[in-house]
Amino acid sequence: MAKDLQNASFTTDFVELKKLFGPPPVLNSEDLEAYDAMLAHILKSLNASDFIEQMLAKDLTDATWEMKRYSRHKALVIERQYRERQEMEEAEEAEETEEVEQMEESVAVEGEQSEQVEEVKPAGAPTTQFDRMLEVAAVVDSVVPD
Repeated sequence: MAKDLQNASFTTDFVELKKLFGPPPVLNSEDLEAYDAMLAHILKSLNASDFIEQMLAKDLTDATWEMKRYSRHKALVIERQYRERQEMEEAEEAEETEEVEQMEESVAVEGEQSEQVEEVKPAGAPTTQFDRMLEVAAVVDSVVPD
């Protein structure tokens, strides 16, 4: 019987405490039942008999809850930074690979253009101004912009 009265008193104190101090500092992504269980355990452990002790138990629960949240988020931030750094490195590598491929293509195109220019000129024929312009245009077109 005494235990039932004690449980009834505890439940009343617990409900009254939640009503007086308003909603707990629990985010939507967090578990409200876990917070309530932590508060109940702290109240039982401290054997809070008067209002000041109950208020201190509530403050202790809030502070503990927030410390656990900061610990979780600190680990998440470190993980996120690591993943972002990896993604940046992968993007840079892909960019470098793409640049190398573009350079190889331009070299191949330049080789083809120089072969075409050489084919246009008959062997041993004197070079004309027009032939020289075509050669210069082919070289300029094949140069990679800075």
